[in-house]
Amino acid sequence: MLIVHATIDVDPDNHDAVLAAAAIQQEACRAEAGCHRYDISSDVADRGRFYVTELWEDDDALAAHSKQPHMKDFGRALRDAGLKGSTATKYTMTGETKLF
Repeated sequence: MLIVHATIDVDPDNHDAVLAAAAIQQEACRAEAGCHRYDISSDVADRGRFYVTELWEDDDALAAHSKQPHMKDFGRALRDAGLKGSTATKYTMTGETKLF
């Protein structure tokens, strides 16, 4: 399993437009083969910051994800919203323990 965590910064004035694009992106990604979780959320203290948390079966599923047409659409929506920057980190998960 792989975990991907991304941070996206856009012009705060475009918060609602990003939320609308994120809803479409999230639904499309959740339907992809090998996707176990795909969540996009906004920072409650910074209207211009969004977080993406993803859980993928393996590198092949993640690679196929990056080639999906909706990825280009979401990227375009972020640029239109005044994309200021983004970071993404991939983590390899070796086990799972329920906390609650």
